[in-house]
Amino acid sequence: MVNGEFFGGQSFRVENTEFVSAYGPSTVDRFCVLKSPEQLDFHLDLCRRFVSGSIVELGIASGGSTALLALLARPSKLVAVDLNESPVAALQELIEREQLEERVRPLYGVDQADGEQLISIVSEEFGDVPLDLVIDDASHLLPPTTAAFQTLFPLLRPGGLYVIEDWNSTHILAEGIGGPTHDGVRVPTPLSPLLMELLLVRATSGAIVSELAIGNLWATIERGPAELDPRSFRVRDHYRDHFGLVGSTWQEDAEISRGGGPA
Repeated sequence: MVNGEFFGGQSFRVENTEFVSAYGPSTVDRFCVLKSPEQLDFHLDLCRRFVSGSIVELGIASGGSTALLALLARPSKLVAVDLNESPVAALQELIEREQLEERVRPLYGVDQADGEQLISIVSEEFGDVPLDLVIDDASHLLPPTTAAFQTLFPLLRPGGLYVIEDWNSTHILAEGIGGPTHDGVRVPTPLSPLLMELLLVRATSGAIVSELAIGNLWATIERGPAELDPRSFRVRDHYRDHFGLVGSTWQEDAEISRGGGPA
């Protein structure tokens, strides 16, 4: 259990392991979590809400958030994937020390945009058990984030939660530099078009998205009861943009990122 509540300080402990809101390498006794104190508060709430859950995390970085989920949520199964092919030694040491090998699986060299690979991983690791929680803290780029969402969201149980971290980071960057370009370099397309699409999906029915919540540094999408196929689900197929609120050019990029082509 957490030694004291975490109210925005720089560090806290879970049992014998310290967690620090900082950038840097982790050790088995001290994990750096690449999140602000506010985000850490949010993750502590997720850990409490999804105790013993089936969890997928996209993005491992220094291993801090994966270690926190493993120790505090005590999931029935946690699979964390990262594009980086180099394992995080501290995370592996923690898994071995706490004898979590059967329940915590970090996988490296996994592209979040590779839908077939994600489906294969979930099938192998979880079998027929639906997911309770997916946390995307990986690329923060629109095409791969959309591709991963369209693959993994259908694999959640009704009432399961999909979390997209740092959805507004590009907006904050553009605000800081005074526009979408700086020294001739354009910042990446933000994640907000995907969230706008999901808002349109929710506008007329709760069958697919039962609830959409936008926070300061994260967005949460609760899955509705509709049957969805992870190989064919496309957000854009489930709404009509009567008022012209969403552009379309980025959608083809997301489809190509997923491994297909423009529909």
